[in-house]
Amino acid sequence: MTTRSRVALGLFLALAASLGIPAWISGADAFLYISHTAAWALILAPLLMLAAWFINGFRVHYLLGINRHPIPFGRAWLIAAGGDFGGALGPGLVTGVGAYVLLTTRQGVPSFTAVALFALEKLLDLLIFFATLIVSLSLLAWLGPGHAPWYSLGAAAAFSVALLAAIGGGASGARVVLQFTASLMRRLGVAEKIRYRWLRWGLGFRRDVRRVMSQPPRRLGLLLLFAAGYWACRFAVLPVLALGLGVSIPWPYLVLVQVLAVFAGQLSVLPGGAVSVEVVFAVLLAQWADREMLGTLLLLWRACVFYLTLIGGGLAFAALLKKTPVASSHPGSQRGCN
Repeated sequence: MTTRSRVALGLFLALAASLGIPAWISGADAFLYISHTAAWALILAPLLMLAAWFINGFRVHYLLGINRHPIPFGRAWLIAAGGDFGGALGPGLVTGVGAYVLLTTRQGVPSFTAVALFALEKLLDLLIFFATLIVSLSLLAWLGPGHAPWYSLGAAAAFSVALLAAIGGGASGARVVLQFTASLMRRLGVAEKIRYRWLRWGLGFRRDVRRVMSQPPRRLGLLLLFAAGYWACRFAVLPVLALGLGVSIPWPYLVLVQVLAVFAGQLSVLPGGAVSVEVVFAVLLAQWADREMLGTLLLLWRACVFYLTLIGGGLAFAALLKKTPVASSHPGSQRGCN
């Protein structure tokens, strides 16, 4: 089976699951209740996703500017939307980085710079997740006991710590990692030319990470603000839809459900985290809504965060690939990597 066939099969299974599970929960009523949703909610929810891409476009534009690879904001926006499309095609940390690197390198950006910036974006995202968990848990504790799924939150927190440690440790200990891998490659008989390219790539990655992390606090604060704005827009989608459907659920709890769904999506091999996202959503919200409303809410939420990403993000991905032919090596990639 070719790669294109595997992707098509994965998308088919993911779409089948994301449509079939709400239908299994609510029956045909899952689709009928959509007409009961307030029109303003059906308009505002997709606009929040578009706003998230707009804000993330500023983050991409700013990060590339810091690393001396300025590009027009329009292309940065397409990278933001197209990168989300790549993340929706499979486990986000795998397919997402592939799409991000492909789109940025076609702008003449070295691959080590693209990977470094992607890692920094994920680090900022995890910091926002931590802050979201703390704020939401505090609000739920104030609302009263029994609102928070503590066992799930503990798992999410542990997963966040592991990812933060991996990203932070990899960035801070890049020299040690490079020395070890170079020594291992030499023992395995890897050609000297390949070892040299690997070392050059790794030193470039370390340099670009350090360049961003050494920025003044106001610039780092602006990057964190972009990350907070991006996720604030995405996490507002579910509360907006719940309000439009007339379902009364504390909004901090809805935010937590989405945080946990994001983590659960990384455990699925299907595009968009299909099945694992739907299961987490249904289990955590079953006590708050009847079956008909639960299935409709799940269907509308997935339409905004998954289907819209496949369509809008896919168009952005295709537009940027069509607009930018494969770029020759950027002059910045030939600079020394000290």
